[in-house]
Amino acid sequence: MSKNTDEPVDVDEAPDPESFDAAAWLSGATSTQRSVTVYGRADLVAEIDELDRLARIARQVPDEDRSLGDPSPEGIEERREDVYRQWAASALTIRVEGRSDDRRAAIIKRLKKDGVTLDKDGNEETLHFLADAVQSPAGLDSGWFRAFRDKSESQYRQVVQAYVTASGAPPVVTLPFFGDGSRSRRQGTSS
Repeated sequence: MSKNTDEPVDVDEAPDPESFDAAAWLSGATSTQRSVTVYGRADLVAEIDELDRLARIARQVPDEDRSLGDPSPEGIEERREDVYRQWAASALTIRVEGRSDDRRAAIIKRLKKDGVTLDKDGNEETLHFLADAVQSPAGLDSGWFRAFRDKSESQYRQVVQAYVTASGAPPVVTLPFFGDGSRSRRQGTSS
């Protein structure tokens, strides 16, 4: 049984080989999940870039040299904060779970049986793999991913990368540095 405490787990506490219950451990094991945040208003990045540029320029112009039509640094900052809020409000965090080769093969078999045309590049399969792998939010089917890919391919690729990582890479968590040696103790290395 695992401990259920708020205390950090000491990686040096290996299970006792004599009493280790492999079936119990395996029953609690899960597939790797990854999440990625995408933005419905990715177009606002250009406006944020422009406002950042204008703010740098405005800070260099003394108030007495500013003409009536020139925006003040404060006005630019207010506009930038508003645009940032719009951008942040458009965020969607997608959580995907890794899938096995067998699961992907079963999806392809089902798609072929259903008469779905599969392309040589695997693009159609990927849409269905993602739809199958999504843990949250609900409602993201292959059609949603197709439309999202058409609107923002770079962000779509981020979701695909999260899925590929969850499906094929070992889970890795980087612990924050605490400065008191606790990081090295939890990673099982000496200070």
